[in-house]
Amino acid sequence: QEEPMLLVDMDDEAGNYQVLWSGAALRQHQAVLSHRGPVLIRGRVRTDRQGCIVVVGNDAARVEGGATAYE
Repeated sequence: QEEPMLLVDMDDEAGNYQVLWSGAALRQHQAVLSHRGPVLIRGRVRTDRQGCIVVVGNDAARVEGGATAYE
């Protein structure tokens, strides 16, 4: 059985990139990922076959009023 995966388009001061979420990280952070405001993410940076940057996400937290709210 295949695990669900989610590819999220993100942007910051440096530009646009995609974050790939799957497995336990996706289940744990799905609510944070649906948040429309600023989000702090952690993961491993990779380059895909086309040379585009992809982050494999493993942690996410909402940023509210300058503070980070981990869920």
